[in-house]
Amino acid sequence: MWFTETPWPPIVICSIIGAICLVDLTSRRRKISLIGVVLMAVASIAIFIIEEQIVTDSEQVEISVIAMATAFEEGELNACLDYISPQAVQIRGMVQAAFLTVKEVRGLKIKSLSVEMKANSTRAISDFRANADLAIRGYGEIGRRPSRWRFTWRKEDGAWKIVKVVRLNPLTGEEMGIMDQREA
Repeated sequence: MWFTETPWPPIVICSIIGAICLVDLTSRRRKISLIGVVLMAVASIAIFIIEEQIVTDSEQVEISVIAMATAFEEGELNACLDYISPQAVQIRGMVQAAFLTVKEVRGLKIKSLSVEMKANSTRAISDFRANADLAIRGYGEIGRRPSRWRFTWRKEDGAWKIVKVVRLNPLTGEEMGIMDQREA
């Protein structure tokens, strides 16, 4: 487990230490300060490379949200269902109904994505906004539609699966029905 979600805090610390060593090097001309500058530069690069290789649980959930949204936009029902727990029968049914209702999704954008880990990293809650242009079967183009969602994820057999879906009003953040129309 990596000690931070982003490489920047340890890189900033290394940079500050390196800057202190550089100031000491320019004022006192000590070899130890030169070694400190070089070590901090190498450490910063190493931290960045290592962090790119490590994917934390919350990053895995973020990747899953984006991948599921992409699958929905591309009309790949089975790919979407892969992200939903087999025990979440009602959610799986709602996704299948959405595929029957929505004719086309264009320009789907995920914004304000946050993930909160729970229960010793065995559960996660993702909260995000999704905006897309939609065409509905029988109605045609309905234009750009904002939405906000909260998914609860559970780690099952090493993979993150959705076990609960809550739709939120994009303006107020209050819970609303999955298929409810947002009030103007």
